[in-house]
Amino acid sequence: MVISDEVYDQTIFGDNPFVPMGKFASIVPVLTLAGISKGWVVPRWKIGWITLNDPEGIYETTKNLDVTPDPATIIQAAFPAILEKADKNFFAKKNKILKHNVDLVCDRLKDIPCVVCPKKPESCTYLLTKLELSLMDNIKDDIDLCVKLAREENLVFLPSKVNETKHHESSDGSRTFFSPRHNYIIKFIKKNKILLKISLTIKKNSTNASYVLP
Repeated sequence: MVISDEVYDQTIFGDNPFVPMGKFASIVPVLTLAGISKGWVVPRWKIGWITLNDPEGIYETTKNLDVTPDPATIIQAAFPAILEKADKNFFAKKNKILKHNVDLVCDRLKDIPCVVCPKKPESCTYLLTKLELSLMDNIKDDIDLCVKLAREENLVFLPSKVNETKHHESSDGSRTFFSPRHNYIIKFIKKNKILLKISLTIKKNSTNASYVLP
């Protein structure tokens, strides 16, 4: 069996189209997990669905999965109308905004030499950034940087290590959300540029030392 997390199936704005794993159910049964929090822009509602694609009937005799819903009654009551009224125009408009925002963030991050984005996302609502510790003096890791930012600039960042996994989020860096409104993103980028203002951050012998806070 393949278990596919497709909560971002309605949040695709890159060049590559979304292909649901259910299309391959003739090869192996596919259990798909999805919800409305991301695609319908209602975070924290925690309501969704589980579907089983099993055309060969391999799990025909399996008992039904009993899931107790956590959302409040009013959310459950609104659920059918949300699914019915969200048309293609709704998703197209939302994804256009997300694409504009991710392009904006990636473009502005180029002005911050010690923060890089390894890959521009084509889906979801955030991107992962990495700290170039080789460009920094007296900065041990992302936690050390966040502590110094809080003490010296009264600026609070959440280091990536608080969400550390054994995979891509274990390196020094942060998770940047680009789903807010345009003006909030501009403010966020300006705050990020404070990284260049901290004394002892950019190495004196680095070619990037001439960068200053606009």
